[in-house]
This record gives sequence, structure tokens and C-alpha cells, in this order.
Amino acid sequence: MSINRNIAALQSEFDLLIIGGGVTGVALAREAARRNLSCCLIEKNDFGWATSAATSKLLHGGVRYLENYEFGLVRQSIRERRNIGNAATHMVHTTPFVFPLYNNRSRWHHWRSRLGLFLYDMLAYDRNRRVPADLRIPGHHFKTREAIQKEAPAIHANGLRGGYVYYELQSHFPERLLLEWALTAEQAGARLFNHMRCDEFLLEGSDRTSSSAGDHTGHSASAKTGRSARIRGVCVTDVLTNNTHTIHARIIINATGPWLEEILTESNFPVPSPVTLSKSTGIHFVTEPLLGPDSAYVFALERGTHIFIIPWRGYSLIGLTDEPYNASADELYPRETEVSQLFEDVNTVLADRPLKKEMIRYIFTGIRPLIFSQKSTYNASRKSELFDFRKQGIENLYSVAGGKWTTSRDLAEYAIHVIQKQQSHFHPVQNIDTAREAFVSSCGYGESVRDYRRFVAQQNAWPAVNADIIDHLIGLYGRRFQEVLRIAAQQPDQKLKRIQSESPDVYAQIDMAVLYESARTLDDIVRRRLICGTTGV
Repeated sequence: MSINRNIAALQSEFDLLIIGGGVTGVALAREAARRNLSCCLIEKNDFGWATSAATSKLLHGGVRYLENYEFGLVRQSIRERRNIGNAATHMVHTTPFVFPLYNNRSRWHHWRSRLGLFLYDMLAYDRNRRVPADLRIPGHHFKTREAIQKEAPAIHANGLRGGYVYYELQSHFPERLLLEWALTAEQAGARLFNHMRCDEFLLEGSDRTSSSAGDHTGHSASAKTGRSARIRGVCVTDVLTNNTHTIHARIIINATGPWLEEILTESNFPVPSPVTLSKSTGIHFVTEPLLGPDSAYVFALERGTHIFIIPWRGYSLIGLTDEPYNASADELYPRETEVSQLFEDVNTVLADRPLKKEMIRYIFTGIRPLIFSQKSTYNASRKSELFDFRKQGIENLYSVAGGKWTTSRDLAEYAIHVIQKQQSHFHPVQNIDTAREAFVSSCGYGESVRDYRRFVAQQNAWPAVNADIIDHLIGLYGRRFQEVLRIAAQQPDQKLKRIQSESPDVYAQIDMAVLYESARTLDDIVRRRLICGTTGV
């Protein structure tokens, strides 16, 4: 199975064109293709290179949404965490999160934490339905002061009373999990193109293209022309060759995340976006290990936010800041104020300021594209919505906003269902339930990767290959690990060598990335196909 970047396919007219190759976009592509809609997805950079990569590497059940009484969103998150975990059991594992309690916090704070986790467990009553034993999520429990000090001696002991423990799913490699989603969409019939930039929108009933349709005044197309305009395609540029193409489609979905409004403004689209975003940035550190290798720790800060320290591939993943952001998404970089803030926060919650700047291996940042509200971005709702441009006088154009990693499948399913019902020329709505379908490389929906590893070891089909290499490849490629080994078999002495001594990646994975996974640049390979680039190696 591969992503085939066949440029000739762009000459077709598609039922649906998706702009944006993050997790929301690839989820939309899969849902559309499974319903027999001809679908094309374009992404100006690489799949999952921006917001979808700048994550805490969690499929979370939404425990923090309880603070806003968003019980429906909590239920949705719990359900979709289970669905994605079951669809790709080889790429996730269960991680305990410890929330330390201190005497300097009020008794009400402690009781509220306990009641919140009790309610969370009640809402998550079906969290382990059809889940393999090695991925099941226990209910919350209390951890003693002594047990916490033994596991994490670096945290403040003065006033420590103990802590509550709850559990989340952690992804080994979110960028590759997204790639699995993209491969699954391609297998279902979607056409996916990375490094393909949208430059103009083609309209009929108004002016020919968005770039010639006048200035961005906020007047609707119907007000300017006396009737609605209809979207009919886009003009794109292949960023790798600088060649231009025209893609025709009956429906277009803007799923560009932080670029949701910018892509319209930059193309001089004749109407404004129907949704306004509240954007904020969040940075993470990957550092030398600070706490134990088994549990993540969540710390409440005096200003009402929190940070976490998560064990990840032998390092500590630390996050996260939350600062308003008003500049272009293309101009994003880790700002010194945020780096300093996170650095100080870590050394505040840990004893004796153990984090030194030389221990930081990697810093990455991303933008949260939240739907605008009057609340701070930290407290704003994480709900997602589908927006129709018909009220602005443009038919067949939609925007999807507010999507989250964990709930992207559910959002995509809803969006495609609504669009199919609205579009009379589409095929009848089909009863497809991708919630219980495995990704293309999976061991099987809800099947234990531990059992699959045992089966592979018993088969002993690759006796000359080190077992550690096979385990590493199964964790990244699932059943497709054998494709990597078939590539390596051509030159085993070279292709099975480690790329870096600190990384488990082998040279055959580079060939796999280029031949079958649409990796076109060094950045594509190192940051989103291999482990080594995500740990600062």
C-alpha cells in the first residue's frame, strides 16, 4: 500500500476537494472515500506537518473539558480515543497520569479533583469495550506520598499529600499515525497530494477566480452579482516543480486549521470566512529524562493553568504554554518569552531547579485554531463545527474549524454526512461506520499488538534480523513491517544499519518513506517518517 502522487489524476473532476493535510483533512478524505465519493486532498507542505505534529502525543479522553461542563465533548473524546486506539493498536499504549496534591491547596480543590475523576470514570463506562487487554484503561485511584516520592524524587516533597492517577492513550509517533490514516484514505480510493499549494478559488456566477473577484470587503457574492456564486475548483501550484494545475470539484472543504481565514484573504476571496478563529500558540520541550519512565505528571500552576511532564522514548516531553497569537501561521516560531516561561514553570514545580538549558534537546511549537469565544484560549471550548458559505452567497464551499486529534474521525463523519444530505447530485448516504474499521497497517481492529508480536516471533520468517529491529518496525508500520524488511533484503548489511546510534531507525526506512509514503524532502523523512528527527537527534 502506498500514497501515489500521480499528477495526471488531477485532470479528473472530483466530487470533493479537501484543502489541508492535517488530521482533520485526512479524516475527511477517508470518510468521503469510504462512501464512494471521488475525493482529492491537497496540502501545501507535508501531511501533518503543522498543528497535527505539534501535539502532546496523546489521544486524550477530555478530562479537562469537565471544567467547562462540556459533558458531551468528554463522551465524544472517550469514545473516539477508544476507536482510534483500536484502529491502530500497534501505535499507542496506555500511560498513567499522576496529579500531585499539596497542602497549600484548599480542601475544596482536593475534593473537586476527586469528584471530577469519579465523574470522568462514570462518563467513561465503556472505555474498554472491545479493547485488547494491553490497552485497557483502568479507573482512577489514589497514589500515596511515599509511592510518588519513590517514582519521582525530583518533585517537591514539602507539603505533598499524595496524588490521583488517571490514564490516557499515548501515541508512539503521531505523525506516522496520521500517515496511517492517509494511507487508509488512499486505499479507500482518495487521491492525496502533499506539497501542492492552493492559490486561487474558481467561481462561476460571479467572477472567474477569487483573485479577480474584487477586494475582501465583506460583501457577499450575491450582493455583488445579484445571485449566488458557485465554487467549481481551485488553481494550485506543485511546490516541488513550480508547475501549476487546475483541479475541478463539485464541493470544496477548507480544512486548513490555522490558515482557515488566511487562505481566503490571500486569494482575495470575495466574501469573508463564516468563522473567526481564536489562535494561540503552545510550545513543548523534549529533554533529558526528569522523572521516572513509567508515569506522566500533571502540575497545577498558580495562574490557573497546568503543565505536564510525560515520559516519551526515554526522554521527557514537557508542555505546554498558551499564548494568544495574531500573526500569520506561516511566521510561527518558538518565541523566547514562551520558552522562558515553560523553562521557569518546570523548575517551579520540581525541587532544586533540575532542568538546565543544555538538557533541552528539541523545542517545537504549534497553533491551536479554536473557534472564537470571549473566554481565554486556555478555557475556550474545544468543540468543532462545519460552516457553510451559502449564507455568504457562495455555494458548495465549506470550512471545518476547531478539530482536535482525538475527535477528528467523528467530526469528519458528521461533516461528510451533512454535505451528502445537502447535495442532491451526490450518491445516496451510505451506512458506513468507520468507527470500527482498522487502519490499513493495523494488526486488526481491537487486536492486541502484543499477541501479534508473539505470532511474528513464532513464525520466525526473518531469522537473520535482530528481534529489536522487528519490534521497532512493528511499532511504526504494523503489518507493513515486512515491506521494510523486503527492501532491506536487497542490501541487508547496509539497509539494516541504524541511522543514528541513539535512534532505533534503520536505513531501509528511508527507502520505504520515499517509495511508498510520499516523502519528498529531507524534512518529510527526518521529522515525519523516522523517529530520529522527533527527539532532537
